[in-house]
Amino acid sequence: MQRFIHLKVNFVLIKLLVFILPILISFCFYRIHEFSNYIGARIDLYYFIIGEDFIIEYSTAFFYLIASIFGAFLAVRFLKQKKYLFGISYIILSLGMFFVFGEEISWGQRIFDITTFGYFQEHNSQNENTIHNLSGLYYYSLQVKKLIGLYGSLAWMLLLIDIKKFRFILNPYFIPKWYLMSYFMPIPLLFVLYILKTQNYSYNAVMPRGFAEPLEFLLSIGFFLFVFINFFRENSNLNLINSNQLSINFSKKYSAPH
Repeated sequence: MQRFIHLKVNFVLIKLLVFILPILISFCFYRIHEFSNYIGARIDLYYFIIGEDFIIEYSTAFFYLIASIFGAFLAVRFLKQKKYLFGISYIILSLGMFFVFGEEISWGQRIFDITTFGYFQEHNSQNENTIHNLSGLYYYSLQVKKLIGLYGSLAWMLLLIDIKKFRFILNPYFIPKWYLMSYFMPIPLLFVLYILKTQNYSYNAVMPRGFAEPLEFLLSIGFFLFVFINFFRENSNLNLINSNQLSINFSKKYSAPH
């Protein structure tokens, strides 16, 4: 009993640490930003960190790549268990995260020194082979980020509702837990604060320069943790089922005849 309580306390502490981590990361970004402003034009440390092909961009891509791999494993496992809704959902999720991974590194354009294709030279705002920066699509990608941020921030409240009719969908495999909301909340929260500060109520209000990359970095960690936790949960459930089945078979085989 004491060991169970100790494990439960440890899990609570881990959840709290997971929840607090993005707050600490955001504080570090803020301090680096302030330090960069203090030292002025001599060296822009903040924009050096968040710039193209540097630490934050590749870290964001890395988390999406790993998350897509875990998502693919989960999809295969669900399909083998004939949980087709779960399997198809995680196939879509995994492909989506792999797409974001590719977009983050411009599909290896600068890594492999690939020239920008003609269509993208004319229509891409950053002159690279990416879809989300195409004219007319950039603002739609912002709206998608807002919606994802809101969903990841608030959807966990649905888990508190005991609706038997929707219990199949209202489960942690589709909804991030409360301790992950701090990874999803910064994007919609920043939009709200930015709109209130600038009085720009346009539907296409953009993020201030220099804030997008850190927030996208936090979002990538949120996706990774969401998929990894579900992978760990499914693996634990499978081991428990196999262990129980093994115990039942052992009991049937070696139980004394009555």
